[in-house]
Amino acid sequence: MPPAAIAASDLPEILLRDALDFWCRLGDAGAAAPMADRLDLSQMDRRLLPHLALTTAPAEKDGRILGLFIGSAAAIAVGRDIAGRYLDEVYPPALYSTAYHFLALIAQTGRPVYETFEIGQDAGQRVMAARLGMPLFDHRGQVSRILLALHYRSCDRARSAGVRILQERSRLRHQTAHLVEL
Repeated sequence: MPPAAIAASDLPEILLRDALDFWCRLGDAGAAAPMADRLDLSQMDRRLLPHLALTTAPAEKDGRILGLFIGSAAAIAVGRDIAGRYLDEVYPPALYSTAYHFLALIAQTGRPVYETFEIGQDAGQRVMAARLGMPLFDHRGQVSRILLALHYRSCDRARSAGVRILQERSRLRHQTAHLVEL
């Protein structure tokens, strides 16, 4: 069953709405989605850039996903730089599975997908995360890249500077995905 829909104007994080506005401006009038070759991160609002990541769509042959870019705030939250690395080499298995299914949904539907989830970590810390994945198409009409806007926050204010989602003992606690209605 496909995920429920959410209106773009109802996205609760301003940062993610602003990233979606940028993505929409990349497309031609009436186009289903922007072309991958039109993405120029140097044109991105400087306050958004640290919260972005760019990956390949899951490969048809082996399903692998290559990290192409990760902004500084996203890299700090993730705990490492994924640029130039395959996600299955970096993410713990349970979190990789979640990321893979999120990115595959974007590639299959060709639509932006908004997802929220909670991760339990070492010493009981919880991290709330929201991410928006936006497809970028190649000249064959296939999703070839996925632009991600990421927002992480610790549920424990005393430890907010220590958010690191890629810990071996990180566990997904709750997850909700929505197709975004433009």
